[in-house]
Amino acid sequence: PAAVVFDLLTGSATAYPDAAAGRHACVDAEPGSPCGNGRFGAGTGATVGKLQGPQLAAPGGIGTASQRLPGGGVVGALVVVNAFGNVVAEDGSLLAGVDGPPLPPPMGGNTTLAVVATDVGLSRTQAYRLAVVAHDGFAQAIRPVHTSFDGDTIFTVSTGSAEEEPLLLEMAAVEVVARAIRSAVS
Repeated sequence: PAAVVFDLLTGSATAYPDAAAGRHACVDAEPGSPCGNGRFGAGTGATVGKLQGPQLAAPGGIGTASQRLPGGGVVGALVVVNAFGNVVAEDGSLLAGVDGPPLPPPMGGNTTLAVVATDVGLSRTQAYRLAVVAHDGFAQAIRPVHTSFDGDTIFTVSTGSAEEEPLLLEMAAVEVVARAIRSAVS
C-alpha cells in the first residue's frame, strides 16, 4: 500500500530533504527518543481548515498518541493531519482551522494519513477491521471529515502476539487516533 500527503501549495517547491535531513531523522528515530508532534517530516507542509480557501488554512502536522490496554498490550497512532476540515477538541471547540461557511474548494490538497500500531496479535481480517473502526477517531477530531475533497487513509500494523479483547483494542484505537490528530495542531 502507498499514500501521499499533497502539500505542494505550502512552502517552497524547491525545498526537499537532503542527506543531512535523513541523518537527523534517523538519529531522532533511535529507541527511547520521543517522536514529537507538530510541523516536521511528513507534516512540514500540512494544513487544516481549508473551508474558506487554502490561503486561510491553519498549520497541520504530525501527531502521536498511545494507550496501554487492560491486558498489557499497547496501541498507538501516528497521524499526518492535512485535512480540508477543522481540528476540534473533545467538546467541539475549534483547535485549528477557520469559522464560517465553506467555499467551493479546489480539488486535491487534502489527505489525513494514519498508522495504528499495536503489539496485540491480529489476523489480516482483524487488522482490516481495526483500520475501519479507527476512522471514527478522524470523525471525533476533524469537522467536516471524509469529504469528497479528502483522501483519508489508515494503515494498521501488528508487531507482536499480545492478547486483548477486540472491542477494547478498537475503542482504544479510536481514542489514540483522535488524540494524535489533536496533538498535531497543539
